[in-house]
Amino acid sequence: MAPTFRAIRIGAAAGALMLATAATAQAANPAPSASSAPLTRVAVLGNADGQFQQIDANHDGVLTKTEIETFERARILAAAVARNKAIFDQLDQNHDGVLSREEFGHLVGNAPQINVDSLVGQLDSNHDGKISREEYRAAILGKFDRADTNHDGVLSPAEERAAAPALAPAPTHR
Repeated sequence: MAPTFRAIRIGAAAGALMLATAATAQAANPAPSASSAPLTRVAVLGNADGQFQQIDANHDGVLTKTEIETFERARILAAAVARNKAIFDQLDQNHDGVLSREEFGHLVGNAPQINVDSLVGQLDSNHDGKISREEYRAAILGKFDRADTNHDGVLSPAEERAAAPALAPAPTHR
């Protein structure tokens, strides 16, 4: 299951890495709700570590550009499949599980181009082309710490709302 924006919340472009941060769907990054409970720094770090493990396909403790691209491709593909299913269900007016040739023509689309160079550049603090767990955590916690304006180690709903634009994952597709 992909981590949600609420779970990662401060997904340093790591939300795109957080990628949203997410090997499942764009919908995995909802905007925080006004009724959200406070989110602790410890919870954010735990979620970040879990997502890092999802992205680190070979489990060597570093994220390569290839691993990030593969993760993003899978996340975007899952979102596209979910969208296509919803569109199919909407177009299938008689609910017979079959679309006419004309209806089917509306489902065809182009796959997005993936570009994670900017994201890797933001997270790769030593510029070796890889993202270590430490670099990943530092980027996420940096965003969390900037959002935690009273420095109590907890993001209140008000702090979360105020920081939401800066915390949103950067898009990795065009």
